[in-house]
Amino acid sequence: MPKYPDDYYLTQQEIEDLRTEAKHAAKYMKAFFDFKIEARYSFSVNWSVEDGEFVGLCAEFPSLSWLDSTSDKARSGIERLVFETLQEMNFTG
Repeated sequence: MPKYPDDYYLTQQEIEDLRTEAKHAAKYMKAFFDFKIEARYSFSVNWSVEDGEFVGLCAEFPSLSWLDSTSDKARSGIERLVFETLQEMNFTG
């Protein structure tokens, strides 16, 4: 069953919330692409026999890793994790 009936209309607050979320997502993606993370950090992806998945690693952040079913997903996962970690470090000083 759909969340809203066919005749449901969004409230002004719901519209504003959606706009805010969209702006935040766009800002995050712009920052991610402008950052050019691949130029500053060394990433690698290896097969983990014990986990049975690919593990994404970053040489500059040895405590971080990302497990995933494909090498591409592991690579993008570790890149995203490093980016978020750098944002948090920047935010906290």
